[in-house]
Amino acid sequence: MTETSRSSMAAVLSVFMTVLMWLVIVVGGVFFLLFGVGYLTSLSGGDLSTPVVSAAVDDLSANKLLTLLMSLLIFVPATVFICFQLRKILETLAMGDPFVPENASRLKRIAFTVAIMEFLRYVAISIVYLLPRSDDTFEGASVVPNFATWVAFVALFVLAQVFQEGARLRAEEKMTI
Repeated sequence: MTETSRSSMAAVLSVFMTVLMWLVIVVGGVFFLLFGVGYLTSLSGGDLSTPVVSAAVDDLSANKLLTLLMSLLIFVPATVFICFQLRKILETLAMGDPFVPENASRLKRIAFTVAIMEFLRYVAISIVYLLPRSDDTFEGASVVPNFATWVAFVALFVLAQVFQEGARLRAEEKMTI
């Protein structure tokens, strides 16, 4: 693969990350508004008169809407942060030197963001399911670990170590004559 094709592929991926980041912000914001209006309306006991909001949240209980709102508050900022970190990694790739110590740190930040996001998902589900429903009963908490997320965390952490070692070897190579 030539230098030009590496740089152009990194540029294409960087544009993709930027588009994805803005798409997550816009779509997440729209759904947050829809679910927020639905949740506030369900708390006040009123009927939804807006067809768009009514169609989106008509069959959802207040607890389900709260779960969706909390999920969006966790997912959107974490995804934007991950996309931003990946764009920074792609910038170094476009310059032809991805094995820099900063990329190892970026991969570790992404890994910990994934882990924190999953942990906060457990907390959000537990909180919402402990809230009483409208009929004063409680729903059982169903926090099921997502093993794919934990595998991704480990894989990202391993890749961070690989990049850290690659950066160290590259620095040693530059010092040898």
